[in-house]
Amino acid sequence: MIFNTGKPAQGWDGTFINNQCPASLYIHEVKAIGYDGIPHQKRGTVYLIR
Repeated sequence: MIFNTGKPAQGWDGTFINNQCPASLYIHEVKAIGYDGIPHQKRGTVYLIR
């Protein structure tokens, strides 16, 4: 895991332990529980371009 947050508006800045991550294809997974108590999960990819 290179990024984790509990704040929906907070985005990843492309770093890990204060070091810039290399340009590459990264896999992401989002898990959340809705206000109605229903769990949601989404997976995908993001390409980091420097």
